[in-house]
Amino acid sequence: MKKLLFSLSLVSLPLLAFLFLMPRSQAQSGSPPCEVASTIVCTDPATAEFEDPGDPDTCGTPELPCFGTLAVGPNVLVNEANDLGKPQNEPYIVMNPTAANNLVAGANDYFALGNNDSSCGFYRSTDGGGNWPDRGALPLPAGFIVGGDPGLAFGPDLGGGQTRVYYSCLAFNRFGSAGIFGTIFVVFSTNGGQTFPSANLTVVAQGTSSVFNDKPFIAADQSNSAHRGNVYVSWTRFDASGGSIQVARSVDNGLSWGNMSTVSTAAENQGSVPVVGPDGTVYVAFARLNPNTNRTNAMFVVRSTDGGVTWSSPITVATGITGLPNNPQGQTQLVNAKFRVHTLPTIVAHPSDPAKLYVAWGAYRSATSTNADIFVSRSVDGGLTWSAPLRFGGANDQFFPALSVDPNGNLDIVYYSRTNTTKARFNLKHRRSTDGALTFGAETQVNDGGVIKAAQFQGLFIGDYIGLVSGSTGVHPVWMDSRRLKPGTQKVQQDIFSAAVTP
Repeated sequence: MKKLLFSLSLVSLPLLAFLFLMPRSQAQSGSPPCEVASTIVCTDPATAEFEDPGDPDTCGTPELPCFGTLAVGPNVLVNEANDLGKPQNEPYIVMNPTAANNLVAGANDYFALGNNDSSCGFYRSTDGGGNWPDRGALPLPAGFIVGGDPGLAFGPDLGGGQTRVYYSCLAFNRFGSAGIFGTIFVVFSTNGGQTFPSANLTVVAQGTSSVFNDKPFIAADQSNSAHRGNVYVSWTRFDASGGSIQVARSVDNGLSWGNMSTVSTAAENQGSVPVVGPDGTVYVAFARLNPNTNRTNAMFVVRSTDGGVTWSSPITVATGITGLPNNPQGQTQLVNAKFRVHTLPTIVAHPSDPAKLYVAWGAYRSATSTNADIFVSRSVDGGLTWSAPLRFGGANDQFFPALSVDPNGNLDIVYYSRTNTTKARFNLKHRRSTDGALTFGAETQVNDGGVIKAAQFQGLFIGDYIGLVSGSTGVHPVWMDSRRLKPGTQKVQQDIFSAAVTP
């Protein structure tokens, strides 16, 4: 009998499923970390079986109609090719503001650390994504053996050609070892992402037996404002009272962290993402969840105009959202799919106009629909008010959007799009807006190696997000792809791929 992947040591399947579904008020003290937290925490690779029902798909079939309207460069493997079939997922990518060909990516990498468990893997390209020769794993804080949930940000030029790239990540341990204790940490690189030395590691928020910190993302101020160089990390702090959004800042280029602020007021929040506008204003977008169902029902933004010292009250981006299911055990998932999905935001700021911001998410089309679509909302007054969401999608499900904006203010978005609703198969699609998210152009398919299959990890976990960055060298998405086979088998493995999309 195949083993269940998403298992926690010492916790039986019936009890675990109960913890996922029970209201928080009935949950045990400290909050079960898998209730709304990162599924990676519950992904025990020792129990994973790499299975694939096996029906190969090739470009040109009805499920994979090849490329669309834009030019797509070669699909390039980002992670180590000889990775023994170990998985990678949850990719993120950033571009050096002083050297556009220098791209740095991160992912949950079950090979890079060499311990057969997840690490905060990093990858570096110096030719605009054509090759990714530099790879490794972040060091972890003392006492931890597992890492995941990558986030990256380049800072401004500090002089002398030094541009730091900051990597935020989550450190934790499996049940039955040294306790979970989700801890947020940051490591920075001074050589364009080639190395991330342990000497550059700082703990931002320490977990305890009753506090689990989760899903950190990071942003750095590249503006010419008085706050230039500040670095911000946001995350969710789960404790017995719920999940609140926290923000910390560094004013010394990542050497130390302080000015902790609680910016959320609802009982349950998740998926915060910080971004800095061209005038130095800091924004954090996050989702509000129904604590009884753990599904998103609203999106909010907070803003700080004084470098993260004080924050506004939450500003409503959208309410009445019918969030996608996020139970990692496969209950009430997308039709004929058991992998975890969710409704969390992605946010970007216009590079030169401080009034313009954009937030996107994936959600059900309506309260009675089982069709997932992409929604985009825009602000033209610095995040004070937001437009009614623009919806686009198709006959099947679209989810996991990632936004970016190029130096001219053009808006790019990528997302997974299911091929149909009979199988757990999907492709990576791209759209572009040249009018500030009023309209989006036609879809272009990015992946060219057959449809992506949610088969590894018993088909339950494909990661929680994908990444995108836009610049003068093109649009660079990173995504989880399943075209390669685990060595010596006919079973697929999860890898990270990238490509350059040229508008």
